[in-house]
Amino acid sequence: MQKHIALFTLITIILLTACTPSEASIQVAIAQTQAEWTAVSTQTAYPTYTPLPTTTPQPTATETPVPSPTIEPIVVPTITQLPQQWSGTYSYLSGSGAKQRISLLIEKLNGTEFTGKMVWRGIDVGGASYRHSFIKMNGEFITEFGDDEVEQARWNNHEDYRNGDINGSWLKWTETEIIDGGANYTLNGWYYAHIRESGKMVVVYFFNDHEIVADKAEIVLYKK
Repeated sequence: MQKHIALFTLITIILLTACTPSEASIQVAIAQTQAEWTAVSTQTAYPTYTPLPTTTPQPTATETPVPSPTIEPIVVPTITQLPQQWSGTYSYLSGSGAKQRISLLIEKLNGTEFTGKMVWRGIDVGGASYRHSFIKMNGEFITEFGDDEVEQARWNNHEDYRNGDINGSWLKWTETEIIDGGANYTLNGWYYAHIRESGKMVVVYFFNDHEIVADKAEIVLYKK
């Protein structure tokens, strides 16, 4: 029995000794494993790591600057201060040569049209008595002379128009109704006037609306 045990033990030792790998065999195995790993590594295409793209922020929309509204220029009309008073004389160039003091009052203005009064101071001329009188009038500032033959003929009675001196303001008016005062004044006559740059108003007068030859009186007015 003891012989069998000893024999079994001896056989086991021999088998274990035979099965235990030597240091050399271990190194060979390691070398083979490394070679196999290298071969596998070179054959397997591992994906290259590509970092995820950084999220590009959407560009902030730049607000288009809103241009300031262009301020329309304000049209400031030349304001005529009213009422206006122009005073001077109506000089009779024939007969006695007397001078009658007169005033033109421009009281209301609508566009280029105006209304007001003519004021005549009393005077005795050639035996006739012209008492102090207020007469209603209306007229207009002239913006263009036009091509009307009658109007051209009338304006041609004015020395400034004939001489081509058209600077300054031009106006015309007519007397329509006696408001207060004496008679002997002719209504519906027409005054054609030029306000020179010096401020002097030179006027020619027509007895009615169709006369083309002016009265021979000299009318000069100055603004008060």
